[in-house]
Amino acid sequence: EQPKIQKSHVGSATCVRAAPCVLATMAAKALPPHLLRLFAPRAPLEYKPPLDLRKKPQPAYTGVGALVGLFEQPDAVDKRTLTYVEQTAERRARKARERAERQRARLEAALKAWDPNDDTTPKSGVAKTRDAYKTILVARLAYDTDDDALAEAFASFGKVKKAVVVRNLDGKSRGYGFVEFAREKDMRKAYKEGNEMRIGERRVKVDVERGRTVPEWKPRRLGGGLGTTRKAKPKAR
Repeated sequence: EQPKIQKSHVGSATCVRAAPCVLATMAAKALPPHLLRLFAPRAPLEYKPPLDLRKKPQPAYTGVGALVGLFEQPDAVDKRTLTYVEQTAERRARKARERAERQRARLEAALKAWDPNDDTTPKSGVAKTRDAYKTILVARLAYDTDDDALAEAFASFGKVKKAVVVRNLDGKSRGYGFVEFAREKDMRKAYKEGNEMRIGERRVKVDVERGRTVPEWKPRRLGGGLGTTRKAKPKAR
């Protein structure tokens, strides 16, 4: 049976309004079979009668009076045989105290062994210059900066007597060094004007040598120093 087509004349134009089945028939002829299977309707859902919640069995609740006799009587327990179980908060507090005590012991031992005037101290590097009052500390050095590059960078402030980059036991730079000038006047000029100067790809920090000039001075790794980045911060509540 041919689909019905309704025609209406509006002026000189003819509008053809076909039934929707005409478009479906045209699409079915244009699509291949493997694509038509994607649009095939699914099987209808199996009918299930609605649940009657009024017939749902309710659990029978009873009291605990019948079970009281099964509990252990406190008077009959020997408290000497009981084992205390540490709570989570108590365990965390105990471990924090133990870590703080170990860190305090390490700092005390390292502080006793640290001597800025001892050339045999691997991490000090301070005693490699002779006059502490003519020496400046240069921090934030690039790790490829050597002694000659450090001396050349500060030669504009005056005659450099010695420049040394502190290194660890493996020979790698620790990122700071010391520059000793021939005159104390040149050291003061470098201390005032050399801060934030560029050496290689970095801007360095300059300070006086405090290990041998400031009484009771301690480096940052031993709990001293001027910075505040390693101090314990208060926890946000």
